[in-house]
Amino acid sequence: EDLSHLIRSELVSKERRINQDLDSMGMIDSQKLVLSK
Repeated sequence: EDLSHLIRSELVSKERRINQDLDSMGMIDSQKLVLSK
């Protein structure tokens, strides 16, 4: 049980990190759009 719990928390933290990366990428993309106008 402990192992599966650790693995699950690892996956969750990885997903959060990926989501943060995507969010920052999206912000950069929108900034580029604003600059290019």
